[in-house]
Amino acid sequence: MIANFGHSFLLTSLIISAVGGVAPLFIARHSTSLSLRFAQINGLFLLFLFLGSFSILAYAFITSDFSLRVVTLNSEVSEPLMYRLVALWGNHEGSLLLWVTTLSLYSVFFSFSGRGIATDIDRTRMLSVLSAVLFGFILFMLMTSNPFASLALTPHKGLGLNPILQDPSMTFHPPSLYFGYIGFVIPFAMAIGFLWRGHFKKEHAAWLRLWTLIPWTFLTFGVAAGSLWAYYELGWGGWWSWDPVENASLLPWLTSTALLHAIGSYRRSGTLKLWCLSLALLSWLMSMLGTYITRSGIVASVHGFAKDEQRGLYLLVFMGVLALFSSVLFLLRVSKMRAKEKPLYPAKSGFMALHIYALCFATVVLIIGTLYPVWGEATVMESFFNTTLNPLAIGLLFLMALVISVGWQPSAIWQRLRQNLIPVNLGLVLIAVLMYQETLEKSLENLVAIFVLGLSIWVMLASLKAWVQKRAHAMMLAHIGFAVCVMGMSVDALFKQETNLWLSPGESKEFAGYVFVFDSLHYQKEPTYIKEIATVGVFNFKGALVATLHPETRLYNTQQALVSKTSITQRYWAHLYLVLGPQLETGQRSLRVLYHPFVMLIWLGGGLMSFAGGIGLLGYVRRRKQRQHQPKSIYSVLSSPQT
Repeated sequence: MIANFGHSFLLTSLIISAVGGVAPLFIARHSTSLSLRFAQINGLFLLFLFLGSFSILAYAFITSDFSLRVVTLNSEVSEPLMYRLVALWGNHEGSLLLWVTTLSLYSVFFSFSGRGIATDIDRTRMLSVLSAVLFGFILFMLMTSNPFASLALTPHKGLGLNPILQDPSMTFHPPSLYFGYIGFVIPFAMAIGFLWRGHFKKEHAAWLRLWTLIPWTFLTFGVAAGSLWAYYELGWGGWWSWDPVENASLLPWLTSTALLHAIGSYRRSGTLKLWCLSLALLSWLMSMLGTYITRSGIVASVHGFAKDEQRGLYLLVFMGVLALFSSVLFLLRVSKMRAKEKPLYPAKSGFMALHIYALCFATVVLIIGTLYPVWGEATVMESFFNTTLNPLAIGLLFLMALVISVGWQPSAIWQRLRQNLIPVNLGLVLIAVLMYQETLEKSLENLVAIFVLGLSIWVMLASLKAWVQKRAHAMMLAHIGFAVCVMGMSVDALFKQETNLWLSPGESKEFAGYVFVFDSLHYQKEPTYIKEIATVGVFNFKGALVATLHPETRLYNTQQALVSKTSITQRYWAHLYLVLGPQLETGQRSLRVLYHPFVMLIWLGGGLMSFAGGIGLLGYVRRRKQRQHQPKSIYSVLSSPQT
């Protein structure tokens, strides 16, 4: 059976990764260049083994090889080829194989970077750390999650892919999240390598920024894509519910965003040096914590994998070992590597430090709220996160605006603010106007949303001005994207409308300035499900037809699962969102209708942040090429890390 080769590849990779974690360190005692070359070849061999295993499992899903347990539980012959491929990572075992393959891919690309920036021994140590982490995940997979486990009897059909995962976005949303999550292992290994030697300079920070920006860009895209998927696929009408798995993806995003700001401060002013290293360690540990939350089932989630105490215990111990090792190493080096410069107030480095503290505080609150059900008697409701984190957004946006407005040297802050008079005033005017808006309910939640909206206007306009005047285009574009995203959240929270309409065919009702006419209802049979389709006409106040919506309910044959499919139309900058609900004995059907103003700004902002990350990566590559073509002085050659 070809699947046996896949299992053999994994067993071989376990041995090779163990060798790669130890052997280069011993070889480095005699030759650092030879140890680095050995680690690079070892990484390439591991990648070959993982690609072989992954290809074999993909072939099993494509050909519906039901002799494998994972294929039987997550795939079916009648499903389209696209969803049979999605099923490859739409389960715990297959996604874990994608996880280690991605980690190996990162390791190989990283092994050939950093020449002329870090010494061979530093790079060797970093690659040894990566092999050790890889060994831990391979062992986890073989002990608890073998994707090539076979069945004693081969069934004639499988159970099929989870219906809510049968969506085209699943072809890119989970892989982008994995590339984000897993990529933070590189900054972790880099921080271990620098702490090991007790040496971290500004040119190292630029290299660290590159390998932080890559996973941050993927994770930003993945989080935004996941929010959009939940918005239109789950039929609940929202874009973020503080679900444990949603929070798990946000944890490393917060710490890595703080890391990027710390690196920027260290490179420009020499401050926050230790924050760069500690946040690099913390970002990977947050990815590990997210993995533990997602795959252990310790807290209930609509996105999580099945609960398994053995998996959870292994991940918890593995994470604890990495956390203990990195913490001890950090504490041993903290006095030696402390930065000479301190953040200045009121200057950019000072406000950036406060911004990092706020992001770390948000991370702590998010961890407490997410894991509270583990030791508490009740599940933390959405209101807890809204009450604690939404007001914190006011402080974050205010600090962002100050960071953008002030310079690296201390100066009169009011003079700097006067230079940004238009952005400040427009934000304040918007706050004042909305506070006196009679149609808005006077509540603390709305008051917070008003201030967040006003401050996001300030941040966006100040960033746009800086983008025009300066060359930090990627950074300013990321700030613009964040402000746009927050604007969409605030406007939707303030002006969203929702109702349930009970209609029979031919009946109509008015909502949000539109008339909804329930035209007809019919059934249609597909290969894997039977769907019930409603046709609803939407008319404006003039009586003109502006849209025809077709919400569905689908009954999947294999799983006998009933799933709603939303129908969404865009009217200017608003969404009309329709979900087909249950039927009364009278024959009327429930139509859940939502009006979402400016909600697309959320994902537009997420896209801008991801695009800004891509621009930053291209800028780094361009600058490196320019430096390589510049003639080197005698001093630069003598001071090179290789010498």
